Amino acid sequence: MRFLLLIFLSIGLFPCNAQQVRGRIVHGLSKEPLAFVTVVEEGTQNGTFSDIDGYFSLQLQQSDKSILFSSLGFEPLTLRYENNGEGWVVRLMPKAISMREVVILPGENPAETIMKKVLANKAGNDPEKSQAFTYDSYNKLVLTGERDSSRKPSVNSDSTLFFTLAGEKDSTGKHGSNHNTSDSLQKAKKNFLEDKHLFLLESVTQRRHLPPEKDEETILATRVSGLKNPTFALLGTQLQSFSLYGDYVKILDQLYLSPLHSAAISKYLFILEDTTFLDKDTIYTITFQPRKNKNFTALKGTLFICQDKWALQQVIAVPADTAASVSIRIQQQYARTDGRWFPDQLNSYLSFNNSFVNDAKVIGISRSYIRNINLQPALRNRDFGPVVLRMEPKATSVPDSVWNTYRERPLDAKELNTYVFIDSVGKAENFERRLKVFSMLGSGRIPMGPISLDMDKLIRANGYEGFRLGAGLHTNDFLSEKFSLGGYYGYGFRDKADKYGGDLLIHLKRKRNAWLQLSYNEDVKETGGNQLDPKPIGFLSSNYYPILVNRMDRIEEFSARVNGRIVGNLSGQVFFQQQSIRPFVGTGLIEQRSDNIGVIVRSFQVQQAGIQFRWAPGEKLAVAGEREVSLGSKWPVIYLRYTTGDVQELQEPRVFHRYDCMAEKIFRTSLYGDFTVRGIVGHLPYALPGSMYYNPRGSNTINFDKNRYFGIAAPFTFETMMVNEFMHSSFAALHLRHSFRDLLFKSKKFKPQLSIVQNMLWGELRRPDLQLRDYKSAQKGFFESGVSLDRLLHNNFSAFGVAVFYRYGTYAFVEQEKNLVFKLSATFAL
Repeated sequence: MRFLLLIFLSIGLFPCNAQQVRGRIVHGLSKEPLAFVTVVEEGTQNGTFSDIDGYFSLQLQQSDKSILFSSLGFEPLTLRYENNGEGWVVRLMPKAISMREVVILPGENPAETIMKKVLANKAGNDPEKSQAFTYDSYNKLVLTGERDSSRKPSVNSDSTLFFTLAGEKDSTGKHGSNHNTSDSLQKAKKNFLEDKHLFLLESVTQRRHLPPEKDEETILATRVSGLKNPTFALLGTQLQSFSLYGDYVKILDQLYLSPLHSAAISKYLFILEDTTFLDKDTIYTITFQPRKNKNFTALKGTLFICQDKWALQQVIAVPADTAASVSIRIQQQYARTDGRWFPDQLNSYLSFNNSFVNDAKVIGISRSYIRNINLQPALRNRDFGPVVLRMEPKATSVPDSVWNTYRERPLDAKELNTYVFIDSVGKAENFERRLKVFSMLGSGRIPMGPISLDMDKLIRANGYEGFRLGAGLHTNDFLSEKFSLGGYYGYGFRDKADKYGGDLLIHLKRKRNAWLQLSYNEDVKETGGNQLDPKPIGFLSSNYYPILVNRMDRIEEFSARVNGRIVGNLSGQVFFQQQSIRPFVGTGLIEQRSDNIGVIVRSFQVQQAGIQFRWAPGEKLAVAGEREVSLGSKWPVIYLRYTTGDVQELQEPRVFHRYDCMAEKIFRTSLYGDFTVRGIVGHLPYALPGSMYYNPRGSNTINFDKNRYFGIAAPFTFETMMVNEFMHSSFAALHLRHSFRDLLFKSKKFKPQLSIVQNMLWGELRRPDLQLRDYKSAQKGFFESGVSLDRLLHNNFSAFGVAVFYRYGTYAFVEQEKNLVFKLSATFAL
């Protein structure tokens, strides 16, 4: 490389007729830079393409020649270069919009012929499958405003809120007033986005990759306007997949079928739009879109294929479904590196269609420049762990002198003003504290200074307690990031009983989710509610089963737990519990103390200890600051729990061993939807009180009391099984659910989501004759199937639909109408 550089520098010392032309190509109306425009010296095959930011550089063979500019969808332009010492800006005007009918003549589509060659060479060109590599990347994300001339100015718009944060005042001198603003304020609002952006993020990352799936990216430097919190640094490289060579392209957490998928030719329509001859290579411009009557999560756009290795050179793509509230357009550019085509730059353009600031639509522009590529690094499997995205401790304090070496181009005046202005506003308005508050809200707690209010303790409802009102308080990170101390109180209006408790949680090492918790509770618990549960997501979820529980035991409990990530993808928790249990009325164990004498034991004490593991093979983790966040797992997540203990208050203490296992996985595809599998197994082979056993989660309340509840679908329960219908000492349950999402409905405005459900259960009960209550087991197998049509009505926060389930097999009801259960489906997003 140094030798070539010396040659090029030497050539520049000698006079010649060739002339170096540099410039930038932009949209003639919007002034947006145009990527992948063909730039050719007239009458020759000497040419190039504009890069992903619209810049181009061309060495003319003859200085008096004109230059041809052409791009799909734009009027071709021929210009003679006149060097005036300034940057040359070329403006291309879009063609008049016209609908054209695509006609494929008999014979093979030439675009498909080319795409078959691309697919045949896919394995060798896929950068993440064909070789190990390392690289550095500079990433920049800007949120700004795009003026919409069709939108009428609004005085009381989001801009008023933003100006309140910025320290502006209305004509009364008050912040955030609803009075009419003065002319000067209106002018300030209009010009606010002329010299600054709303948000600016920069990061520099270093990535290491070893095929097929070993990966690690380290954030070396990050800077966020108005903030020093490292969380936002994760945004810079997470908007789109690294390349289009995978079967699926991930854009904003949504999977789309790649135009390079093995089934792409049957799903996408490819059209050859242009063929360009440059030097010794040929570039094919091919557009693609989903075929008619093919409903899948699709993209549409343009591929630039070079004949050299039949590899991608550039990509422009957008989601084919344009009805989303956030639309995105991606661009990818590949360049030759050591004889291979490798991603060189990734751009993402976001448009928040329903968000306006100062009457300007909010848009986002993300750019990633990939540099210092090494395709022969010395990497080993043992060099990688589950953490795929981490941050250097000093990444937020990199000086400007270092940033200047990372940036592809210096920040312009508008970007510099953004840092100065937003940083000052962030300091004045304490953005750091506000961000910390919002992060706490995700855990279901509302910060009030150093104390947080527990939302889940305010109000509950179930069949046993009726309405339960209460309050819970915990200290938060504003008091100390080392520990949390709290307590709660609740009162049930049906059982007319007090509940209370408290706990101390000490954070041992947050990066490994390591903590110690000591707690005391005087509360109630579902009779037989001993199943493993995955961690709930969000404050509200679709798990409505707790509302239906109508048998509960009174429990006084002391417990101690230690939790943490042990190694790799294996996490563990060790626990000890001392419980005094007063079971649900009518529940007890008949203990035979002689041949003719049986004693009913209605209350008892349990001492138990155990260990629980969570194994997520292939799970990827991101570490930002002191937080560890899961990015998902390719394989099923497995939970294992072993418990041993003894039951007191019996003639002889009963030592027992309990074994529990749960595995779950969601298989996501853009062609067929999402398939979810959850299997649960529990084994307790001892004659113990019913409170120690397993109560299968039946959620059918209609069949036994039609005037009391309406039916509501509760995923991963047994929808046609009556509450408390079965009880088991050992059981195995399998829940299968396939969601077609909206792939079966082609209407753009009406897109309900169809799911099919299959639930199965097998169980046995040890010594049912010793139980005071008459329990039934599903030894011969319980089966039900159903269909759910979700999102018939929906908004940004909730969705409602209908579902129907049918019960069959040995435990089906004699009256067939009881086997068919109709329910309402509801989901909330908070």
